[in-house]
Amino acid sequence: MLSKKLNINLNHFLGKYPDSFDMIYDRDEIKERLDTFVALSVELTNSEREFEFNSIEEEIQYYKIEKPTFQHLGIYYERVYNLELEKLLGDKRYYCRLLKRLKKDCKLIKDDIIYYRSKQNHLDETLFRKESKHNHIFTLIKALEMIEKYLLKANDTNSVEDIIASYPKIKWTGPMVKLSELLNGLKLTNVINDGDISLEDISKHFGKFLNVDIKDIHGSTHDLLARKEPAKYSKEITAKIEEKRDELIEKDYQRRTRK
Repeated sequence: MLSKKLNINLNHFLGKYPDSFDMIYDRDEIKERLDTFVALSVELTNSEREFEFNSIEEEIQYYKIEKPTFQHLGIYYERVYNLELEKLLGDKRYYCRLLKRLKKDCKLIKDDIIYYRSKQNHLDETLFRKESKHNHIFTLIKALEMIEKYLLKANDTNSVEDIIASYPKIKWTGPMVKLSELLNGLKLTNVINDGDISLEDISKHFGKFLNVDIKDIHGSTHDLLARKEPAKYSKEITAKIEEKRDELIEKDYQRRTRK
């Protein structure tokens, strides 16, 4: 079935590239994603060409709802790749101008955008048929939404340090041994970068974020493991969470018995 083939391709792509906005400026990464999409799209197009829908409703569902979830990725990566190729060195206003150009482009399809956002359906039988020249319109709109997010992110000149500095300050106020246990737990359970990061790098990032100077994470780790109970803080956290759970259960019970 065509929908099944589309979902397989979509899941394949998103499984490999889950974050569409983690490769700002990286042309090689964008090109790799575009090439992967094109290969998957060719397979889908071949299947679509010979496919016969069982009903008009099924056909509309495919072109209006299902296909845009996959196909918009192709438009997005193609346009982002080209705009990164065309960027001149030293052009600090580049992304700002592209946002203005995007606004002009969207004015040309304003009625379609309104139709998309308002979830109307009175034009579906005209728009979302295999023979319609406009059956890609929702695909285009979804791609433009993503392009806008990309440009807004690329246009943000603040560094990571600037962004962190703009938020209210937070500071680690507990013992260093607890922080060491926490950071070691994050490293050992592979929840950051799938484990492809050193304990030292983790400590540097968290040190900046928590406004604490972690001078020797390996030394504190050695001290931690030498303790009789190296996971003492983890047990403390577990106890607090269980205590909170019991509190919520009691509140829920009191609420239900009052009715």
